[in-house]
Amino acid sequence: MNLIIVLFLGVIDRTLDLTLVQAETGAFGLAYNFAVFLPGLAVSVRRLHDIGKSGWWLLILQVLLVSAIFFSFGALLYGK
Repeated sequence: MNLIIVLFLGVIDRTLDLTLVQAETGAFGLAYNFAVFLPGLAVSVRRLHDIGKSGWWLLILQVLLVSAIFFSFGALLYGK
């Protein structure tokens, strides 16, 4: 269902020429992403609590993911 909404909003954004500068996401898509982010985060933390883990594990995972992406692109850009 989420994919259908994102595709539909993408079509509307492109039809109305609402795409943002240097971004593939338009105004409606960006508003939808912001509206879905916090409830998605809350559900993720709740599921972690269901299995007996702290919600902070999600933050640790995100920090590790972002740092891995950052260092991968750094290696590609600077050749190290």
